[in-house]
Amino acid sequence: MLSAKQLISQQVAHNSQYMHNLIVYNPAMAGANSCGEIGLDIRKQWLGFPTSPFTQSGFIHGRIKNKHGLGLIIVNDKAGVAGSLGAELAYSFHPIAAKTKRLTLGLSLTVEQYTFVESGFKLREPADPIVSYGASSAIKPDIAFGFYYKANDFNVGLGVRQLLSSMLIMDNVYFLKRHYFLHMGFEKDVRKKFTIEPTLLIKGTESAKLSFDFNLKFKYNNNLVTGLSYRFQEGIVGIIGYDSGKFIICYNEIFLGYRFCKEKKKGNREGSKRGAVPCPAYN
Repeated sequence: MLSAKQLISQQVAHNSQYMHNLIVYNPAMAGANSCGEIGLDIRKQWLGFPTSPFTQSGFIHGRIKNKHGLGLIIVNDKAGVAGSLGAELAYSFHPIAAKTKRLTLGLSLTVEQYTFVESGFKLREPADPIVSYGASSAIKPDIAFGFYYKANDFNVGLGVRQLLSSMLIMDNVYFLKRHYFLHMGFEKDVRKKFTIEPTLLIKGTESAKLSFDFNLKFKYNNNLVTGLSYRFQEGIVGIIGYDSGKFIICYNEIFLGYRFCKEKKKGNREGSKRGAVPCPAYN
């Protein structure tokens, strides 16, 4: 009690497989890839603890006439007695839309409901007067901004979320702090049928220290996926999965994804290195 002080952490949920659902962090990813994408990510932290953080996110996005992108994202996040459910509509404009280079600028509108349910508390003294065992909720709109640039096999982007820094009043008064997500990566064919894809995600929150995730993903025979992800001062997790070019499933948390795009004439498939499939993996 004598050493107690305020604790500060992130308000946006973590994702270990961020490289597959970057649109959750950066609205500029809407339509940034040559194929449209549908995805579902399910993350349960600390298995065996019923009230541990549990996050589900789903999205769909794609291009419109090569210069624009649209996306819809839904995220449900729950940790103990606190939870949030949000829907987000993202739009992106592509001022550079060449075959080997693309620059996208994105903006999104989010509406999120925050809940705090005190009936979920388990107290040694049930009559504690500071606990009402009631429920409180608040709905807040917000906006996010981002940019994304890709040149050949390299890409970099920045997403800024909770730009309005709104005040949230529930059981107490909270402020939704701005969150910054800088991501970068590249994909390289090391040998025939063997591709390496390192990615980095740097996360910053106002009044909190920087954190980062580093991921090293390998793809063999154009479909088998494996890799490692390291989160600074937290731990290392493994990744294993299958990627057919259109359908992808990976596990450490569970990610399911599907890519859809228009067929191109042979020899004119945007971004395809070998012309093997019309929809290369997250090109």
